[in-house]
Amino acid sequence: MNNNYMEVVALLDMSGSMQNVAADTIGGFNAYLQELAESEMNVNITLIVFNTWSQTVLSHQNVKQCNKLTNLTYKPNGSTCVPDALANAIKSMRKYIQLQSSNEKPKVSFFLSTDGEKNAMGQFSRKYVKKMVTKAIENDKWEFIFAGSNIDAFDIGQQLGFKTDSITNVDNDGIGQKALYEVVAQKQTTLQASPDIQDLYTQSITALRK
Repeated sequence: MNNNYMEVVALLDMSGSMQNVAADTIGGFNAYLQELAESEMNVNITLIVFNTWSQTVLSHQNVKQCNKLTNLTYKPNGSTCVPDALANAIKSMRKYIQLQSSNEKPKVSFFLSTDGEKNAMGQFSRKYVKKMVTKAIENDKWEFIFAGSNIDAFDIGQQLGFKTDSITNVDNDGIGQKALYEVVAQKQTTLQASPDIQDLYTQSITALRK
């Protein structure tokens, strides 16, 4: 694995319930891109927004050169179907990695942010997705980060195969979004072992609310 090269897949909930924090999500995500761009790693970003369906906004683009998220590319509406968005993203990344030379296998990090449980019919079950995520973590050493607001993030995240140290509950407001993207960038670009992301988030949100 090339620890200086990272492929990030960010999956952002774009269902209708995200309307109240749409501007904060856009601002937080763009600040997150800047954090990744300023790291010492070579980072490519794939951005997928999802509601009932998924849409790829950025595909394996270098974070130093990619377009920012705007209110034209992030327009909350519809229902939520997390399992399908995640399953299809994993399948797509696996195909992409298979085309890379063995010396250029990157660190792979998935980041999923949602404010709702599955409330739209989809192709994949949580049980199926959990098997996919578990295989990717254990066999491929991929990283998976789950952030949930207005839900029990630990319950839903673990049902999907995410490890507890990579799950955080998030305050569903502007400061909550700002803290989230700060700590996700921090965790993804740190090669050494780092604290649980919930601990990082708690520290960040506490500081921002002072």
